[in-house]
Amino acid sequence: MHGDYTIVLSLILYNIKPCDFVGKRFLGEIPIVDGEFGTPALNNQVVNNLKNNAVIVKGHGSFTVGENLRKAFVLSCALETSCKLLYYKHNYNLNNQN
Repeated sequence: MHGDYTIVLSLILYNIKPCDFVGKRFLGEIPIVDGEFGTPALNNQVVNNLKNNAVIVKGHGSFTVGENLRKAFVLSCALETSCKLLYYKHNYNLNNQN
């Protein structure tokens, strides 16, 4: 999935640690990998990091796996929501420093 918030956070973070209940419960910490698109090296990074059901390619988007397509899509949506909430949380913290 090419979620806006997932892509933005992939450009500034090294991994995603969801702050919401659903993200923590169903996703956990999500790694962000980087590499040249279409290369075996990047493909291997994605596959090797899908053990927790989700991985993000820096500047591109997320890959998820599930028991079926619907469950994988639900995880992608949950990841985008978690990234959106994390983005707002970071933005709020930056704007409300004393």
